[in-house]
Amino acid sequence: MSFHSRSFHRTLAPVFLLTALLSPLPLAAWPGTAPYGESIESFVRNAYAGVGISPSCSQVRSENATLEGLLPTTSSPFEAEARRFVSTLIETQNSYTNYSPTQSPYLEETTYYSSRNPVPTCPAHDGNEAFVIDLYHAFLQREYDTDGLSFWTGVADECTVNAYRSRKVVLNAFGTIPDDTEFKDLVHSLVDYGSVCCPVHCPSGKYYDCDLGYCVDD
Repeated sequence: MSFHSRSFHRTLAPVFLLTALLSPLPLAAWPGTAPYGESIESFVRNAYAGVGISPSCSQVRSENATLEGLLPTTSSPFEAEARRFVSTLIETQNSYTNYSPTQSPYLEETTYYSSRNPVPTCPAHDGNEAFVIDLYHAFLQREYDTDGLSFWTGVADECTVNAYRSRKVVLNAFGTIPDDTEFKDLVHSLVDYGSVCCPVHCPSGKYYDCDLGYCVDD
């Protein structure tokens, strides 16, 4: 099977919810298509939400600043960091960096994701389906389509060597293969809205100035 010629089986929703384009997820429902043109900050927040994490403001600010430092959004370093960031919400940095298709461990999940959805003993269809849904939400930031969900869950279910390798193949297909056009287009469309403000409580009569980074008089 060649993953370089694959399709994510996109479905075009006839209507977007305006809130899906303007607000970080989680929402009542994920949008039917990727929210192109969102801010870098929103992309970061949505990626966390895709795997069920409520990040701190400092976590969002840190990754936002990292991506800003690699602008423009169409640069190879920016795209590579976006892929690394989302991937490592699911797998460890060591797993992401040192993966080899011929040497185990094929996939090492983060402590958080292992508790959310551990790599199953083959076969384990339900767990793999939930895994693929998380990939759609975190990487593509949209709801899955039925054909795509069925296809990628089937790949994860194959377990030709072991469950770790099968999941890693699917994770790589969403996160590291350069011809993943939908994710690339989403990343390239991001808009820089500047640094993320993490206000602190100020004494009475003062407010927190995000530009200055400290409390000033009203």
